[in-house]
Amino acid sequence: MVNTRKELLDIPILLLTSHSEVAKKIRGLEQGASDYVTKPFSPEELLARVKVQLKIKTLQDHLKESNQRLLEMSQIDPLTGLYNRRHMMTTLEAELDRSNRISSPFSLVMVDLDHFKKVNDTHGHDVGDQVLRMVATCLRRVTGGGRAYRYGGEEFAVIFPSKDLERALPHLEALRETIGRAGFVVRGRKRPKQKPESASNKNQGKAMLQVTVSIGVATRDDKNTTPEQLLKAADQALYKAKKGGRNQVCAA
Repeated sequence: MVNTRKELLDIPILLLTSHSEVAKKIRGLEQGASDYVTKPFSPEELLARVKVQLKIKTLQDHLKESNQRLLEMSQIDPLTGLYNRRHMMTTLEAELDRSNRISSPFSLVMVDLDHFKKVNDTHGHDVGDQVLRMVATCLRRVTGGGRAYRYGGEEFAVIFPSKDLERALPHLEALRETIGRAGFVVRGRKRPKQKPESASNKNQGKAMLQVTVSIGVATRDDKNTTPEQLLKAADQALYKAKKGGRNQVCAA
């Protein structure tokens, strides 16, 4: 039957039948046919019914594309382009369940920008947004197969399926160092206007902005680990990194 074959579900099927019994026509529709034409048939009628099915198929395809775009928009953070917290929690639960079933390594990482409020207060939210996008780019490039997410605010997360602490740490140290080396030429806090800016003081107030991150990582330790337990452990490791002076990686 057509409705049991996934590859045929989206293809309109026109049933050409010599049966005149209504019950048999209904059975054909129930088994997956989109419409039917009874023999003998008019070529014009057949063509018209084909055009109707093609139009319906086109509308269905457009609807699916729109729904897919809406789904992606609901899962992606618009500023950084990373998946958002909602998508992270869904993925975390599925991947951790798989890891528990097959007893494979699994690590969850929390990344937090150090003193980010000061960046926004001093340089403005435009610069703050630029910093967040830079961190997101580093997460994509440096995490070695990890899946990066914007958890919220200046906090990010990385899921490492099949990586234990030993294998995850080099990627996290590389991430910390890469972000620490990145810099932005920015202006300081705006001051009240005094004199018109001259060529000699155009560069006054400019500075190189550099940021650092604190990183906490937790790994699955037994088959009783839940997403909530792993998140709590990663948060505790992140707190440990911040309390210990920031700009470092700490493990739970």
